[in-house]
Amino acid sequence: MIKDIEIVPIWSSMGNRSVKVVVKTDKGVFSASSPTFLDTGRNEFRHLEVTQAIKKFHDVKKEFIGMTEDDYDIIDDRINKLGINSIGANVAACISKACVKAGGGYKVLKPDAMRFPIPMANIVSGGIHGGYCSIQSFFVIPRVNTLYEAVNENYLFWKDVGKMLKERGMILGRSSEGGWIVHFTDLKTIEFLSHHASQRNLGIGIDFGGSNLYNRGKYVYDKIGKKFDAGEQLEFVKQFVDRYNVTYVQDPFHGNDFENFSELRKKLKDVVVCGSELYSSQPTRIKRGISLKSTNGVNLEIERAGTVSRLVRLVDNIREVGHVSVLGDRIEETTDDFLADLAVGSGVDVLKYGVSGGEHLSKINRLLEIWFDVSSRITPEITKLSI
Repeated sequence: MIKDIEIVPIWSSMGNRSVKVVVKTDKGVFSASSPTFLDTGRNEFRHLEVTQAIKKFHDVKKEFIGMTEDDYDIIDDRINKLGINSIGANVAACISKACVKAGGGYKVLKPDAMRFPIPMANIVSGGIHGGYCSIQSFFVIPRVNTLYEAVNENYLFWKDVGKMLKERGMILGRSSEGGWIVHFTDLKTIEFLSHHASQRNLGIGIDFGGSNLYNRGKYVYDKIGKKFDAGEQLEFVKQFVDRYNVTYVQDPFHGNDFENFSELRKKLKDVVVCGSELYSSQPTRIKRGISLKSTNGVNLEIERAGTVSRLVRLVDNIREVGHVSVLGDRIEETTDDFLADLAVGSGVDVLKYGVSGGEHLSKINRLLEIWFDVSSRITPEITKLSI
């Protein structure tokens, strides 16, 4: 039973304020925190500024005292009735996550869990992170049989890439997502990564960050002096995929361009075309994308979905239509490791994460801990995708 529930202000990895919710039960004390959201899109739930969030929390905390932490779906129903926009998606997600933790983490979501997501690692960051790339993120996707092998492959590749780039004087730093910030243009970066990844049987993933590239009707690659309309952007993305063996493409267009997502998907075979900003983890937008065949992959975030139950239902819906579900950490993260429990408990196919920084490693280390916990009872499996 929930005996008390509190909220405290904390700081995220980039030094901005966020919130942590602490739940006290007969079993112990459990907490969950939220990444910092400095702004939210018009298609997603509202996140409250910290002072507002704390005030709103104290207005509703009594609603949860006395509830049973194992009944996470009932707790989430209470959150929905209070209104996610009203109490703030950051507050709602923290309450939901903390209660699931108190109920047993991944075990309360999927007691017979044995399937684990593919860990997709951020290797190079550009776009809003700085450097000479306009594209937001470059990932690698391991093709191995165990989680430990996958995490190890990702780390060794990230480390070796850093070493090679440093020897060439091309390292500018590390981003808040854990990737290297480089003195390479987009084309040079993909050439470099594709060459070395192919030698290790690693797939390549790209998050174009289409909404950040889009300005006044054009996709602007300022580092290479190029501006593309939607048709030219489509061809540019297709060339990337065809030439460099890219198997995962996220947000190649801005967050309302369902039609050009659909056109791109028609032209790409055996590639995951994934929408994140396109969907903002909202069921109505995902339903529209499925209807229009805009993507065959959906990137989800708990703070955008609002509650654990809502995200689990979204994963189920995505699986039913044969699409790939992706869960990822954020730019301004905290050391909360619940993302790993959520990944296993919801059954997502892919987990995106940063290879460096305690706020990112906490999640992948927790995922490994769950893997070895499950291994003590049954033989777990890592998701296999045709990419």
